[in-house]
Amino acid sequence: MNRKLVPHHSNWGAFNAVVEDGKVVGAVPFELDPDPSPLIDGIADAVHSPTRIPCPMVRAGWLKDGRTSGQGRGREPFVRVTWERAIDLVAGELARVRREYGPSGIMGGSQGWSSAGHFYEARGQLRRFLAASGGFVDQTSNYSFGTALTFLPHILGSAQAVTGPLTSWSSIALNTRLFVMFGGANPKNTQVAKGGCAWHGTSGAFAALARAGVRVINVSPIRDDGPDAIGPEWIAIRPNTDTAMMLALAHTLLTERRHDEAFLTRYCNGFPRVLPYLTGAADSQPKDTAWAAAITGVPAETIRKLARQMAATRTMLTASWSLQRADHGEQPYWRWCCSRHASARSDCRAADLASVMARAHAWPSRRCSFPARRCRRCPIPRSLPYPPRASRTACCAPASATTTTATARLIWISAWSTGPAAIRSTTIKT
Repeated sequence: MNRKLVPHHSNWGAFNAVVEDGKVVGAVPFELDPDPSPLIDGIADAVHSPTRIPCPMVRAGWLKDGRTSGQGRGREPFVRVTWERAIDLVAGELARVRREYGPSGIMGGSQGWSSAGHFYEARGQLRRFLAASGGFVDQTSNYSFGTALTFLPHILGSAQAVTGPLTSWSSIALNTRLFVMFGGANPKNTQVAKGGCAWHGTSGAFAALARAGVRVINVSPIRDDGPDAIGPEWIAIRPNTDTAMMLALAHTLLTERRHDEAFLTRYCNGFPRVLPYLTGAADSQPKDTAWAAAITGVPAETIRKLARQMAATRTMLTASWSLQRADHGEQPYWRWCCSRHASARSDCRAADLASVMARAHAWPSRRCSFPARRCRRCPIPRSLPYPPRASRTACCAPASATTTTATARLIWISAWSTGPAAIRSTTIKT
């Protein structure tokens, strides 16, 4: 038996593939990873799964009649073709669309975690190819934390709170006494990073918080979103109601005079516009704890107690990316900012405001740049939001959504790769 270890990488960590007679039969963690993800145990099954697509497949009707066969979508089988045939088919359609509609008829902004790495990342290679061959319609933002990327620069000046770099875990352990996590920080989420990572340190960082005596509160519908290593207190909130609880926290700080007016006046803009909404002067409904309790399912006294604790000690607020993956997803992040700044007292500054997912993926800080490739700038100055739907809301008022419709005929080019590599576990998305 010919057995060897092959170094490889995945979105859930580096590992050594165990290969016997040319077949992947297991995976061994990277020796320098202090907390390897158990997801690598599924590498062999993912590579050889019978549900995996190992080669190009084309819908039978399209293969027979071309683009006029749309009525068969969702009902017809897919037929295996050679890579050469698949390349010819795609190249022919690209040429036809470019000839009939111009480069603005090609959408090349699909998103995917198809490859662990930054040089061979499929979407980047796709955009490079389409830009070099005449241009395409790109996408703005992304499907993961797209709301935050678009919204936070208007509030905080940049999107750094969700992209990093951020305050280090060691600084948090040293300077923070209360760590409040909206959406929690489930270990299974912090172990996964697009592009992969070779050093999982979040569990160790949480353990350090516990040793430092930092009190942690998990505000989430799911108890397990709070890692056991930090022994978090759990506030069970109804899904998608975080905004209401954050408003009630700010309302308590305001009515009990626990906010810092001088800080808000000097360092923040817009609080006078928020104030009438919080107090109810704008709509006859104070955003107090009783109002929030009926919406969130969190007792009014629990919300009041948390607001007082936040004002009394050095507090850090975090929010998971999941909070903004919804209609009007900017609202919880907006209130997140409001609650943090309202609780910032001159004698007890909050430690930080950041997304715990960004912190998990960005720490430790990179000491060198990633390998890069030269990419021609797309000659088509046109892009679509991802997803193609935008919501515009007033500061705190009930929001109304506006749907953005793309009228151009677009050919969507997927960034998911199915190349015949020896190990292609990273094409399996969990």
